[in-house]
Amino acid sequence: MCQKFRALAGHFLSNNKIPARDRELLTLRTAWLSRGEYIWSAHHADYARRAGLTTEEVARVTKGPDASGWNTFDATLLRAVDELQASRFISDPTWKALGERYDDRQRLEVILTVANYTMLAMYFNSTGTQLPSGKTGFPVQ
Repeated sequence: MCQKFRALAGHFLSNNKIPARDRELLTLRTAWLSRGEYIWSAHHADYARRAGLTTEEVARVTKGPDASGWNTFDATLLRAVDELQASRFISDPTWKALGERYDDRQRLEVILTVANYTMLAMYFNSTGTQLPSGKTGFPVQ
């Protein structure tokens, strides 16, 4: 079962059309809201920095889309995650704002990225997956 899921997730992630920096914003916000500390710590905080997010921006993800310092589109990406987590639906204004930069396929990838990492957080949290040695978890608030 895990091998099939890994194949699906791997195919999706290796064939996506949204920029890596944007994908990491989506992933980190999803990890934060889903209490997915393993997702955050094991890989994605590092991936995010390699994709162009600063250490300050990575930490700011925890504060959400209304935190000062985000550009309009970054805030829109974070808002999309918040909406999907809260109501399982992206509102029309957020969908339209995503469409100012993304085509329909990319907007669908936003949904699937959030869904993928929400499911992974459920898995890692429920199975008690431990953080890798040397990883410290979520940033201190």
